[in-house]
Amino acid sequence: MTELTTLVHRLIEDDEDAWEELVSRYGGLLRAIARGFRLSPEEAADAAQTTWLHLLEHVERLRDPERVAGWLSSAMRHECIRLIKNRNREQLTDVDVFDRVEVDDDRLDTDLLRAERNAALWEAVGRLPTRQRQLLRMLALTPTPSYDEVSARLSIAVGAIGPTRGRALVRLRGMLLEAGVTVDSLNLAS
Repeated sequence: MTELTTLVHRLIEDDEDAWEELVSRYGGLLRAIARGFRLSPEEAADAAQTTWLHLLEHVERLRDPERVAGWLSSAMRHECIRLIKNRNREQLTDVDVFDRVEVDDDRLDTDLLRAERNAALWEAVGRLPTRQRQLLRMLALTPTPSYDEVSARLSIAVGAIGPTRGRALVRLRGMLLEAGVTVDSLNLAS
């Protein structure tokens, strides 16, 4: 039984530590999805709270505990959409408002896809072995540190940085493809 499956079984048994671990592990994913929908901090917190509540209500019915991240992502997106629809219903008072508002649908779609891609990417990076995860995070910094700086900070030989990075990227690509992240979505402009 994998670590994630064990964690979900602990959730079913109302293990409070398991809930804290799951929230710690996937809370960032939910926040990233909320940012992609441009929710206010209060709306984002409400959406996340409702998503966690739905998981609590349905955890025993999860068919595949290994896909809890996907289940949470999907539930969070549905909750964000519900909040946006309700927000729009509450705020619209003038029918002519649609004639005055310009919406760039392509940009909104791209922003949403980018947010989902980034959330999946960082969730997968978080599942890498510690050394590979630390290396990729450090190399993602702007400006990118030199290999000498990386070597000193992570106690990795300069000659091992490239091969370790290569193995991490191969593993990361496999995890992303498993999660349904396509090559096309990875190529979205940052």
